[in-house]
Amino acid sequence: MTKSVFILLDIDGVLVRPGGYRHAFINTVNYFLAFFGQSHLSVDEKIAEKFEFAGIQAEWDMVPLTIAAFFDWYAVFSQRTEPFGTVANAAQLIPVGTAEDFIAFLNPKILEYGEIPLNDEIYPLAVLNHCRQEKIKSILSKIWADPILSEILDNTQNVHASVLFRRLENEILGSKIFYETFGFWPEADLSSSLEQFDVPLISDFYREKIGDMNGGAIHACMMTARPNLLPTGVDPDTVVSHRILPEAEIARKAIGWSEENMPIVGVGSLCYVEEKKHLPKDAYLKPHPFHALTAILFALCKDQLRALETAETIIEMWERQDFSLNPLRELIDIHQPLRLAVFEDSIIGIKSCRSAGEILSALGYSVTAEFYGIATTAEKNGLMTALGVSLYPDVNSGLDVFFSSEATA
Repeated sequence: MTKSVFILLDIDGVLVRPGGYRHAFINTVNYFLAFFGQSHLSVDEKIAEKFEFAGIQAEWDMVPLTIAAFFDWYAVFSQRTEPFGTVANAAQLIPVGTAEDFIAFLNPKILEYGEIPLNDEIYPLAVLNHCRQEKIKSILSKIWADPILSEILDNTQNVHASVLFRRLENEILGSKIFYETFGFWPEADLSSSLEQFDVPLISDFYREKIGDMNGGAIHACMMTARPNLLPTGVDPDTVVSHRILPEAEIARKAIGWSEENMPIVGVGSLCYVEEKKHLPKDAYLKPHPFHALTAILFALCKDQLRALETAETIIEMWERQDFSLNPLRELIDIHQPLRLAVFEDSIIGIKSCRSAGEILSALGYSVTAEFYGIATTAEKNGLMTALGVSLYPDVNSGLDVFFSSEATA
C-alpha cells in the first residue's frame, strides 16, 4: 500500500542560516550602550555564543540580561550609590572603564545567569526574582534594589512595556512589519535584520519540488521555535502572549514559499493552546510531541486550528494512556502506512517527532520514522550522534537521501 509521507522541517540551521537574530541582539545592545553614554563599549557575536553556552538561547532574553549586567558593572566602576531609576533617566551617563573591563565583567556574569533555577520562568524573570530574594547577596548585588531592574527584567516580551524589547523587535522585523504587527510606529526607522542577514540554505530545486508536491505526494510543514502568527479564526485579542510575531513567516518568504504551499507551526501557534490550558510558556514546544503532532496534522488537513485542537485531544489521551478512540480516523486511514521524516539541527525536534511517531503507533498506525540531522555545531552534532541520528552537511544532502530511499508517491 502507498504510504502517506510527512516531512517536518526546522528553520534555523536547516532551511535558513540565521544571521538576523544575532545582528538584532548586537545592534540593540550597542544602541543602548551608546544611549547610556558608553559608546566605547560594545558586544559582538562572542557574547551571544557565551549566552548559548550558558543555556540561554533567545535573543529576547540576552538583551535585558546584558543591559542589567551593564548597570551592575557601571555601579561598580563608577562607585555610584544613587539609583539609576529608569532607562530614560540613565541617558548619557559619564563614561567609565574600558571595553575590556566590561567584557571581563560580563562573561562570568552570563555563566552565573545560566545557573539560576528557572522554576517555569523565563531567564530575565528568574534573575529578577533571585535578586529580590537574595538582595545584597544576589547576582546583581549593586542594583538589586534599583527600580531600573524591574523595568529591565520584568515584562521583557511586552512591546508596549519594554523599551528594550521594542527596539529588538524593530531591529528584527523592520519598521514597516513592526507597524503592521503592533499597530504603531517604533521610535526608529529600521530595516529588518531577518530580511537582511538570514540566508536560505535549501536549494532552488528542492524548494520548488517540495512546494509543488506538498499536499499531494507529500505533506510538509515547517516546525520551528520561531514566533509565528496565530491560526486563522483565532481572535488575537483573546491571546495575551507577546510571541505572536511574523518571524517564521519572514523566513518562509525569504525561502520562496507561500502560505498556500508551506504551513508553519511555531511559538505563536502553540501559545494559543498553552494559554487556553493555562500551561507555562513553551510547555508544548519541541521536544514535546504536541509540536510535531500539530505539524503533521496541519500538513495534512491545511487547517491549523483543527490541527491544534486535534493534537490537544491526542495529547490528553496520551497522558491518560487511553487510546480506545482514534481522533484521526477522519483524517488518516488506519490501514495507511505513515512515513515520517524530520530534518533538524538539534535533538529537540527529533525527540518531538520520535514521541509523536510512538503516539501514532499507539493509535494503531504503522509508522516509519526517519531522522535527518543537519550538522551545525560540534555540541549539537554530538548529541544527535549519541541518539543514533545520521548527520548530513546540509538539508539538501539529507533530502537527496530521503527522496532516493523510497518512492514518495
